[in-house]
Amino acid sequence: MAAAGSVALPQPSTSQNSFLCFAGTLASRCQRTVWKARQQYALLTAFSKNLYPSFRARQVLAREMGLPESHIPEWFQNCRNREQSRQHAHSARSLPEEGHTRLCTQLSSAQLTILLQAFEKDLCLKYASRMKLAQETGLPEIAIHIWYQNRRACHPGRGRGRVRVQDSLV
Repeated sequence: MAAAGSVALPQPSTSQNSFLCFAGTLASRCQRTVWKARQQYALLTAFSKNLYPSFRARQVLAREMGLPESHIPEWFQNCRNREQSRQHAHSARSLPEEGHTRLCTQLSSAQLTILLQAFEKDLCLKYASRMKLAQETGLPEIAIHIWYQNRRACHPGRGRGRVRVQDSLV
């Protein structure tokens, strides 16, 4: 029994097609809107023309469908969110544009042998040594610099020790 002056909350529906609706601070249950095919077609047509329909356009859609106007903006918001999620998922899966990817440098066995021998002698080369290696291998200096960084990352904590036998090409 509700006290005098208090508002009685509606009892939750036991329907499986219901979800929580939040109106102000009071949570009440309302039926989930199940869109018919012709309603979805009309909404999708309107959505393709305008992602943010005016109040008047929403009223016209609601009248055509026989639904409250409040359902229309919710559908448009949900549709915009789904579209944004699809675009985000598609862009995450697609390959970056040409020029924005760094390709792996393919090393010949002769180049790799030279680099491994130099790496055994010194784990961290100065610029002049990298330039000398670049001339010997025919690789750009930056490729040698990155190769050394990657090689050191694969063998952390070794200090200035020697490369293990299984790492070399001998």
